[in-house]
Amino acid sequence: MARRAHGSHLPTLAYWAYGELLAAPASDEPLLALRTRLAELALAVGDTVTARENFRIIEQAYAAGSPERRQAVAVRIELTAREGKVDDALRELDAFRSEFSEAPELDRLVAAVGDALLRSGKPARAEELIGTTRGPRTHLLRGRIALQRGEVTDARRDLMRAAAGLEGGEATEVLSLVTLLGRVSAEGGELLGSALARGMQGNVPGAIMLLVDGSEELDRGERAAILDFAAGLADRAELPAESERIRRLIALEYPDTPEAPAALLELGRELGRRPGAEEEARSFLERIVLDYPRSTLVPQARQELSRLRGRVPRN
Repeated sequence: MARRAHGSHLPTLAYWAYGELLAAPASDEPLLALRTRLAELALAVGDTVTARENFRIIEQAYAAGSPERRQAVAVRIELTAREGKVDDALRELDAFRSEFSEAPELDRLVAAVGDALLRSGKPARAEELIGTTRGPRTHLLRGRIALQRGEVTDARRDLMRAAAGLEGGEATEVLSLVTLLGRVSAEGGELLGSALARGMQGNVPGAIMLLVDGSEELDRGERAAILDFAAGLADRAELPAESERIRRLIALEYPDTPEAPAALLELGRELGRRPGAEEEARSFLERIVLDYPRSTLVPQARQELSRLRGRVPRN
């Protein structure tokens, strides 16, 4: 059951099943393998107490300098940093560097502890900690520190370096931020840095609010770009009411900006799925065709209009 649940991406069930298996008699090697899976699943379901306990047992079971011990210690340090225990994380990181000076986890660990320092209001200490460490995570942290200072050029450079080593949606998100930074002032960059800091602390609604309210004094083009970024944050955080509110603001107050057609398209799509909102959805989509005839989004708007008329089913 445990393996089947794990393979079926049912972490809560797998977590319970591996816990039951761990309580049964087993030899040392299978026991450690089970404990490793249980620790990883504890992380997945958010049980950091169990994760920490099991990773500590794993690191004590393996010989000094072994890859298994190194990986277990690395996860434990990340947990310590995530919980905001900065002094403990710093001590553990120093010990890790002494034992595993060339570890591949160093980039991730330094960034995790540096992020904890940044969240505690110590950007200079975080920058000092990074030192000569190089990797996508530390480049990302450098970029965030530069953003908080309003150093947009340095932030773009470090974020581009970070994106080169990241994958999937994370790389896409960083690249979109790099593109945005090409359009904002030092004030806009500082605002983005403060908002990202809130988001990294788990306060995404607060980050979105800061971007919307804090951009009111910026020029029109810059504010529209920041609002578009805020709408994307709301999408990723599954806050549809917030993303809709922001896109309505762009469509209504900033129709002359490059962000307007995309805002209209997303509004049309969202409202087109909402019973009773088809007419408003159609009006948004028709605005793209009529007001922005050269936009690359016109074909998509036409497709959505055809779907609303019942000629093109949604895939």
